[in-house]
Amino acid sequence: MTDLEPRSVVLVRFPFTDLSSTKRRPAIVVSTTAFHHGTHDVIVVAVTSVPSAMPADFPLMDWSAGGLVKPSWARAGKILTLHDSIVEDILGRVSERDWAQIRQAWDAALAPLSRGGPADA
Repeated sequence: MTDLEPRSVVLVRFPFTDLSSTKRRPAIVVSTTAFHHGTHDVIVVAVTSVPSAMPADFPLMDWSAGGLVKPSWARAGKILTLHDSIVEDILGRVSERDWAQIRQAWDAALAPLSRGGPADA
């Protein structure tokens, strides 16, 4: 799929973390267009309609603008790299407001990256 860009809401088969099965669900593209064109892979975060209080989960305030059919939560800690052939459809794009929330949620889920050595681990 060639129209993938950051903030795209896509439909994919998202695997469970134990790889026991997959579930067809929306996801949000977080990788750059350059990454996609260079690898034909796309990095996404999961989206769920089940309210969640996990540290990196938050409600999408503008869920319908993203092409979602019901209130949804982004799961910024559920990150996956997929080949672009796994993307079944592009549903829409998340708003700037929701995109800013994803960036903040990543701070809650991911260790900061730095140029330091083992002391930073």
